[in-house]
Amino acid sequence: MEKKKKNLTAYERGYSKILPCVFVIISLLIILLPLQMPVNSVRMLLSYIFIPQLRAAHGVTQYLGGVNETVGNLLTVADDNASLREELSLLKIQMSRLESLEKENERLTSALNISKQNKWNGIWAKVAYREPSRRGSVIIDKGSDDGVALRSPAMAIREGVAGLAGNVIEVTPKTAKVLLLNDEDFSAAARVEKTGFEGLVSGDGNSGVNLKYLPLESNISAGDKVYTSSSGALFPDGILIGEISSPGYEKQKSFDTALSPSVKPVVEGGSVKELFIMPALKHSSGAKNG
Repeated sequence: MEKKKKNLTAYERGYSKILPCVFVIISLLIILLPLQMPVNSVRMLLSYIFIPQLRAAHGVTQYLGGVNETVGNLLTVADDNASLREELSLLKIQMSRLESLEKENERLTSALNISKQNKWNGIWAKVAYREPSRRGSVIIDKGSDDGVALRSPAMAIREGVAGLAGNVIEVTPKTAKVLLLNDEDFSAAARVEKTGFEGLVSGDGNSGVNLKYLPLESNISAGDKVYTSSSGALFPDGILIGEISSPGYEKQKSFDTALSPSVKPVVEGGSVKELFIMPALKHSSGAKNG
């Protein structure tokens, strides 16, 4: 019995030695055979069955493939979110521009209604530049190519009311410089609506204007409207300049021969954004309305 057991053990030992040899021979044949589709398939199947590391690697590969797909999806979502945020920012900018254009259209529509009522012709121009060293002038984005001429009157709108803003003193093909009425070098013939007396409006260098050379018997009072006069050579008659803010009687001296009341202008030079440029008056024996 013991001898038979020993024989079986030896047989088993021999079998255990032969089997690996067979496996090695099969493996070498598979490796050395040409890479044709059937051989390649058998090779992959046997490798997957007999080599545990390959099964583990296959599992890891499948897992990593899923991870890569998940990461790819996350990156795609992140890109989409970035694109949506950029589009949202652009939409906000466009909405802001539309609101600004709507406000500008309201101002211009109001101005056009006023100009139609007064039968004034002209073109609209935007303020493109303000000279830091001189607050009494601005550069507009229209020039001689657009019909702007030297000495052209300029109007503006404030709170729905049209008023005198200045006149053109320099012109280029694409731009023009407008001298505002608050500048010390500005002057225009003007009349007080209530009394009809006339004087000369000039800027005070700050934000107001003065009405000079007004007769002492003018009998003016605060709130009286002041308009341009046709007796001047620059401006048509009837453009609102402002209203008397201080008649100046308290400053009058015994030797004064005229009044110089202060006038609060309708248009403040520092706040104008658009200007209505009227045609320059032709020099003749009588000034014509624009």
